Parts: sequence; structure tokens; C-alpha cells
Amino acid sequence: MLKQFPEGASGGQIRQELEKEGLKPEEQTHLDRRKRDLKKWFVIQKIKIGQVLDGKQRNVTLYKYIGPRRTVTDEGQVDSKTRAQVIRAAHGRCQMCQDNVHAYFCVVDICSNLSRRDLISASANA
Repeated sequence: MLKQFPEGASGGQIRQELEKEGLKPEEQTHLDRRKRDLKKWFVIQKIKIGQVLDGKQRNVTLYKYIGPRRTVTDEGQVDSKTRAQVIRAAHGRCQMCQDNVHAYFCVVDICSNLSRRDLISASANA
């Protein structure tokens, strides 16, 4: 869909185009997450511009498709065995905030911010 807008498309334009294709608004619940996931496989440029909408100046973010990535930036989900090794190596504490993993599930957040290679390396060093 972004290829149709070489100058970039706003989130609202993306939603309208998806509705034209038959995707109902209630089926677009996780659209923002899906846009973020696209960055793993494609180069998507974010352009912030000011536009006048309904007579008011608004800041709008346009998403511009540049092309496919040469290398995929995410190696996939962390498997449960690796996650368990990391929790054990961290003695049940989040390495960023020191909170108990069981209380806040911090490791889940950390796992989403690190690559699988970093996690395996962290568990091997413990």
C-alpha cells in the first residue's frame, strides 16, 4: 500500500486505503504495531511535516516506503528455553530496573528490546 504513495502516507491515509480494500476498522486494531513490524524487513522512512487539516495546523507523520532491507533486523521471537536461562542468570531480577520479574514481567520487555544473539550471550556469560 505504501508503494502507491511515493511521497509518503499518513496513518489516516493508510487506514482509509485499507478500508477501500475491504479491511474493516475493527480489523485494524493492531495497525500501529504492524507498521513497526514492517521496519524489520523494509526500510520505511518517517517524515514529520506540518499540515493544515480542517483549518488547523497539525503535525503529521508520513510513512514512506524506501525498499527492502538487505538484512533482516530481527531474528525472531525468543524461545522459552532461552528466556528461562536469562531469568535464571538474572536471579529473577530485571537488569534495567532491578524489579522482580514475576511482579512486572520485565524480562518480557527486555527480551523485546534485545536481539536473540544478545540474550544467548547474556545467558552464556552468567
